[in-house]
Amino acid sequence: MHFYHTQDTGQALLGKIDNNTYSVHFSVNAGFHSVTAAYQRVNGNTPFDYINLGDSVYLDNSRMYSDFNAPNERSWKLQYNYDFAGLGVPGLTTSLSYSRGEADLTKAVQDTTHYDYYREDGKNAMHWERDLDVKYVFQEGDLKDLSVLVRYATHRGSQGYASIDSNSDNDEVRVIVDYPLNVF
Repeated sequence: MHFYHTQDTGQALLGKIDNNTYSVHFSVNAGFHSVTAAYQRVNGNTPFDYINLGDSVYLDNSRMYSDFNAPNERSWKLQYNYDFAGLGVPGLTTSLSYSRGEADLTKAVQDTTHYDYYREDGKNAMHWERDLDVKYVFQEGDLKDLSVLVRYATHRGSQGYASIDSNSDNDEVRVIVDYPLNVF
Protein backbone atom coordinates (compact mmCIF):
# COMPACT_ATOMS: atom_id res chain seq x y z
CA MET A 1 0.00 0.00 0.00
CA HIS A 2 1.15 3.53 -0.81
CA PHE A 3 -0.42 6.59 0.84
CA TYR A 4 0.33 10.28 0.32
CA HIS A 5 -1.16 13.32 2.03
CA THR A 6 -0.15 16.35 -0.01
CA GLN A 7 -0.67 20.02 0.80
CA ASP A 8 0.94 23.13 -0.57
CA THR A 9 3.43 25.04 1.57
CA GLY A 10 5.11 28.39 1.19
CA GLN A 11 3.95 30.60 -1.68
CA ALA A 12 2.13 27.80 -3.53
CA LEU A 13 3.31 29.21 -6.86
CA LEU A 14 1.57 26.46 -8.82
CA GLY A 15 -1.70 26.91 -6.96
CA LYS A 16 -3.46 25.03 -4.23
CA ILE A 17 -2.50 21.39 -3.65
CA ASP A 18 -4.58 19.39 -1.19
CA ASN A 19 -5.37 15.69 -1.56
CA ASN A 20 -4.99 12.23 -0.11
CA THR A 21 -3.85 9.65 -2.62
CA TYR A 22 -3.42 5.92 -2.13
CA SER A 23 -2.96 2.70 -4.04
CA VAL A 24 -3.16 -0.94 -3.04
CA HIS A 25 -2.34 -4.11 -4.93
CA PHE A 26 -2.65 -7.84 -4.58
CA SER A 27 -0.43 -10.35 -6.42
CA VAL A 28 -0.66 -14.09 -6.96
CA ASN A 29 2.45 -16.00 -8.03
CA ALA A 30 2.50 -19.52 -9.45
CA GLY A 31 5.80 -20.80 -10.74
CA PHE A 32 7.05 -18.38 -13.38
CA HIS A 33 3.69 -16.58 -13.67
CA SER A 34 2.29 -13.70 -11.63
CA VAL A 35 -0.97 -11.76 -11.78
CA THR A 36 -1.46 -8.42 -10.03
CA ALA A 37 -4.63 -6.42 -9.44
CA ALA A 38 -4.35 -2.82 -8.20
CA TYR A 39 -6.68 0.00 -7.18
CA GLN A 40 -5.71 3.66 -6.88
CA ARG A 41 -7.60 6.74 -5.68
CA VAL A 42 -6.93 10.48 -5.63
CA ASN A 43 -9.20 12.10 -3.03
CA GLY A 44 -9.19 15.83 -3.68
CA ASN A 45 -9.96 18.48 -6.27
CA THR A 46 -6.30 18.90 -7.22
CA PRO A 47 -4.08 16.32 -8.93
CA PHE A 48 -1.53 14.22 -7.09
CA ASP A 49 1.54 16.22 -8.07
CA TYR A 50 5.20 15.31 -8.31
CA ILE A 51 7.56 16.31 -5.53
CA ASN A 52 10.06 19.05 -6.42
CA LEU A 53 9.65 18.62 -10.19
CA GLY A 54 10.47 14.92 -9.91
CA ASP A 55 9.12 12.39 -12.35
CA SER A 56 8.63 9.28 -10.29
CA VAL A 57 5.80 8.41 -7.98
CA TYR A 58 5.29 5.25 -6.02
CA LEU A 59 1.72 4.52 -6.97
CA ASP A 60 0.62 1.15 -8.29
CA ASN A 61 -1.08 2.49 -11.40
CA SER A 62 1.74 4.76 -12.54
CA ARG A 63 2.34 3.53 -16.09
CA MET A 64 4.47 4.52 -19.07
CA TYR A 65 2.16 7.25 -20.38
CA SER A 66 -0.22 8.09 -17.53
CA ASP A 67 0.12 8.03 -13.76
CA PHE A 68 -3.68 8.07 -13.31
CA ASN A 69 -3.27 10.97 -10.87
CA ALA A 70 -5.97 13.46 -11.95
CA PRO A 71 -8.21 15.15 -9.37
CA ASN A 72 -10.73 12.71 -7.86
CA GLU A 73 -9.48 9.93 -10.13
CA ARG A 74 -10.22 6.28 -9.42
CA SER A 75 -8.26 3.69 -11.37
CA TRP A 76 -7.59 -0.01 -11.45
CA LYS A 77 -4.97 -2.17 -13.13
CA LEU A 78 -4.66 -5.83 -14.07
CA GLN A 79 -1.15 -7.08 -14.90
CA TYR A 80 0.32 -10.41 -15.99
CA ASN A 81 4.07 -11.20 -15.79
CA TYR A 82 6.00 -14.19 -17.09
CA ASP A 83 9.62 -15.18 -16.49
CA PHE A 84 10.93 -17.22 -19.43
CA ALA A 85 13.42 -18.98 -17.16
CA GLY A 86 10.55 -21.48 -16.92
CA LEU A 87 11.12 -22.29 -20.60
CA GLY A 88 14.91 -22.37 -20.29
CA VAL A 89 15.58 -18.72 -21.24
CA PRO A 90 16.87 -17.07 -18.06
CA GLY A 91 16.94 -13.28 -18.19
CA LEU A 92 13.92 -12.90 -20.49
CA THR A 93 10.75 -11.51 -18.88
CA THR A 94 7.48 -10.06 -20.17
CA SER A 95 4.71 -8.00 -18.65
CA LEU A 96 1.28 -7.10 -20.02
CA SER A 97 -1.01 -4.68 -18.18
CA TYR A 98 -4.30 -2.87 -18.65
CA SER A 99 -5.20 0.19 -16.57
CA ARG A 100 -8.42 2.20 -16.59
CA GLY A 101 -9.18 5.47 -14.83
CA GLU A 102 -12.18 7.71 -14.40
CA ALA A 103 -12.64 11.07 -12.73
CA ASP A 104 -15.18 13.82 -12.21
CA LEU A 105 -13.30 16.81 -13.62
CA THR A 106 -16.25 19.14 -13.00
CA LYS A 107 -15.10 19.21 -9.36
CA ALA A 108 -11.46 20.05 -10.14
CA VAL A 109 -10.04 23.37 -8.99
CA GLN A 110 -10.71 25.95 -11.71
CA ASP A 111 -7.21 27.48 -11.58
CA THR A 112 -6.35 27.19 -15.27
CA THR A 113 -3.08 29.10 -14.95
CA HIS A 114 -1.37 26.12 -13.29
CA TYR A 115 -3.49 22.97 -13.47
CA ASP A 116 -5.84 22.74 -16.39
CA TYR A 117 -8.00 19.82 -15.25
CA TYR A 118 -11.42 21.48 -14.86
CA ARG A 119 -13.85 20.60 -17.67
CA GLU A 120 -17.57 21.23 -17.93
CA ASP A 121 -17.89 18.04 -20.00
CA GLY A 122 -15.67 16.07 -17.58
CA LYS A 123 -18.36 14.56 -15.32
CA ASN A 124 -17.37 11.02 -16.35
CA ALA A 125 -13.91 11.57 -17.83
CA MET A 126 -12.28 8.23 -18.67
CA HIS A 127 -9.03 6.94 -20.10
CA TRP A 128 -7.19 3.64 -20.37
CA GLU A 129 -3.68 2.38 -21.05
CA ARG A 130 -2.30 -0.94 -22.22
CA ASP A 131 1.41 -1.66 -21.69
CA LEU A 132 3.61 -4.46 -22.99
CA ASP A 133 7.20 -4.90 -21.73
CA VAL A 134 9.79 -7.36 -23.01
CA LYS A 135 13.08 -7.32 -21.12
CA TYR A 136 16.28 -9.30 -21.45
CA VAL A 137 19.16 -9.25 -18.96
CA PHE A 138 22.42 -10.80 -20.18
CA GLN A 139 23.48 -13.56 -17.81
CA GLU A 140 27.20 -13.93 -18.56
CA GLY A 141 30.17 -12.68 -20.57
CA ASP A 142 31.25 -9.10 -21.22
CA LEU A 143 27.63 -7.92 -21.29
CA LYS A 144 26.68 -9.59 -18.00
CA ASP A 145 23.91 -7.60 -16.23
CA LEU A 146 23.27 -5.38 -19.27
CA SER A 147 19.51 -5.17 -19.79
CA VAL A 148 17.47 -4.17 -22.82
CA LEU A 149 13.82 -3.28 -22.27
CA VAL A 150 11.36 -2.70 -25.11
CA ARG A 151 8.22 -1.02 -23.82
CA TYR A 152 5.08 -0.38 -25.87
CA ALA A 153 2.11 1.62 -24.58
CA THR A 154 -1.29 2.45 -26.02
CA HIS A 155 -3.28 5.20 -24.28
CA ARG A 156 -6.79 6.36 -25.14
CA GLY A 157 -8.94 9.08 -23.61
CA SER A 158 -12.67 9.58 -24.01
CA GLN A 159 -15.34 12.06 -23.03
CA GLY A 160 -13.97 14.88 -20.84
CA TYR A 161 -10.52 13.35 -20.47
CA ALA A 162 -9.54 13.81 -24.10
CA SER A 163 -9.99 17.58 -23.78
CA ILE A 164 -7.35 17.91 -21.01
CA ASP A 165 -4.72 15.94 -22.90
CA SER A 166 -4.27 16.75 -26.58
CA ASN A 167 -2.22 13.54 -26.90
CA SER A 168 -4.72 11.32 -25.10
CA ASP A 169 -4.78 8.96 -28.08
CA ASN A 170 -1.16 7.93 -28.04
CA ASP A 171 0.93 4.92 -29.10
CA GLU A 172 4.53 4.94 -27.95
CA VAL A 173 7.54 2.61 -28.08
CA ARG A 174 10.58 3.04 -25.89
CA VAL A 175 13.85 1.11 -25.84
CA ILE A 176 15.74 1.36 -22.56
CA VAL A 177 19.29 0.02 -22.19
CA ASP A 178 20.69 -0.25 -18.68
CA TYR A 179 24.24 -1.24 -17.82
CA PRO A 180 25.20 -1.06 -14.15
CA LEU A 181 28.74 0.16 -13.48
CA ASN A 182 30.44 -0.50 -10.18
CA VAL A 183 32.31 2.78 -9.64
CA PHE A 184 33.40 2.39 -6.03
